[in-house]
Amino acid sequence: MLIRAVEKLDDQKNAWTAQVTYRNSWTDDRLVYDDHNGTIRYLTLTETERLWFPDTFFKNEKESYFHAMPSPNTLVRIYPNGRIMYSTRLTLTLQCPMILTAFPADKQVCGITLASCKFHLKKNFLATFANFFHLDAHTVDDIMYVWKEGSPIQVSANLWIPLFTMEKYLTSYCSSTTNTGSYSCLEVAFLFRRQVSHYLLTLYIPLAMFVLVSWVTFWINPKTDFTSRTVLSLGALLGAAALIAHANQATAPVSYCRLVDTYTGVCLAFIFAAILESATVNYTLKQATNSLSAAVTMSGESKQNKLVALMRSGKLDRIARIAFPVAFLLFVIVYSCVTFT
Repeated sequence: MLIRAVEKLDDQKNAWTAQVTYRNSWTDDRLVYDDHNGTIRYLTLTETERLWFPDTFFKNEKESYFHAMPSPNTLVRIYPNGRIMYSTRLTLTLQCPMILTAFPADKQVCGITLASCKFHLKKNFLATFANFFHLDAHTVDDIMYVWKEGSPIQVSANLWIPLFTMEKYLTSYCSSTTNTGSYSCLEVAFLFRRQVSHYLLTLYIPLAMFVLVSWVTFWINPKTDFTSRTVLSLGALLGAAALIAHANQATAPVSYCRLVDTYTGVCLAFIFAAILESATVNYTLKQATNSLSAAVTMSGESKQNKLVALMRSGKLDRIARIAFPVAFLLFVIVYSCVTFT
């Protein structure tokens, strides 16, 4: 099997789409012929309807189609010893259950499973429609699937996958035994690693910038321009929430916490904490200002206490200018270590 292209891995549909060249070889003793002392290497057959095929199907297939432009992309060769080589190009959409716990630094395993299927048309036309067609599978007494020795799977040298990189693949056998017999099965699993660079540019860095914007309020004087502090903080919160909602639309909804959810949640928490800090500074400042305005007959000591309250509002900003960046930097370092290792 040649993997010509992998069009996409769909998180929302739990599926992946690949274009492959499928090759199958078997021996039919009825097709043995004389090669005239080696002068005939093989015969090329154009009418494939006259051949017996092992009825191979893809067990995890969702959709598929054969390529027929400008002519059917199918090749059949018959060798003198009766061996048949069948090759065709097709596009497959296959099931691939994905676990997104480590998203977007996750790795996904998607596979292709081959087995044999036998289709019968019953001659009893009085049977019900449900029993008119019968679907069964060939047992190992009829068909035994075996991977070709050497390199049964080839991958195109210029293979490019959007947002993913194929790291390796592994072939195996998935034969099973039931009450009706033993059935042969082949399986190949591909390991795909998601590329984080796309999400760095579209989610991680923009969210970090929104967090930085919310910290600008710590340098704005609350006595003269508290409105600017409020607008910056709320604008950063709304912008970050909109960005997160847009990013979540591109991925499948899950019932568990993903790695990216930790980052987005912490970023929102930092922005919300900046809003609370601004509100606390404004409340402290107003309480102190109102008390000073009313204290016309206050003693000097009382006035001094109110001045201390005014100074505390500025002290909160000075603490926040250091505490917020240091805490966020520590979080980013720990998160990066967990994500990229």
